[in-house]
Amino acid sequence: MILLLSLGMFQVQAQSDPEASTLLSKVSAKYKSYSTTTTDFTLSIHEPEAKVDIIKKGKLYLKGAKFKLQVEEITSFCDGKNIWNYLPKEKQVQVSLYDKSDGVVSPEKLFSLWEKDYMYRIKDKKNVGGKLLTIIELSPVTNKSASIFKIDLTINATSNELVSFLIYEKSGTRTTYTVNTFIPNTVYADAFFIFDPKLNKGVELIDLR
Repeated sequence: MILLLSLGMFQVQAQSDPEASTLLSKVSAKYKSYSTTTTDFTLSIHEPEAKVDIIKKGKLYLKGAKFKLQVEEITSFCDGKNIWNYLPKEKQVQVSLYDKSDGVVSPEKLFSLWEKDYMYRIKDKKNVGGKLLTIIELSPVTNKSASIFKIDLTINATSNELVSFLIYEKSGTRTTYTVNTFIPNTVYADAFFIFDPKLNKGVELIDLR
């Protein structure tokens, strides 16, 4: 669905805006310094052809390549190798091998998706509620046939924190992830990122590995 960090090492830096590169390097450095992150976010999806607008709340826990993602009706657990998609209403969980290339904005790339395969530029700057926000436009340079053709990152240029990102798809769909709260360095055991059937009695396990 959606949803990693090498400081300042952008593969397409020569083609990108130096000011944008400097700001993104600072953002990378900040998030790379955290051992874990916990993020509450709002997911907004606009589908013009279907005339549908969807708004969902979610929570993301990150620890290196491991993550736990909760978006209303589904919770995903990932230990970096396997991913469990748990649907509590259906009392069912599907486990498969985790494909890191599956999706442009996979959870582990949330705070570093700009670090390769994109060129970028400063699109706009504005002051909102006393916060200096900088919007950086990302454009893919390697996979131009992908469904996503542009991403707008909104960054708090004072705190070097990601505020939101807007994904533009060729179909006309627009998806926005807005960070509501962010907590760094909470301690999570590795087992937190693995679905435990012992704690979920009566759940059907479908193994697709």
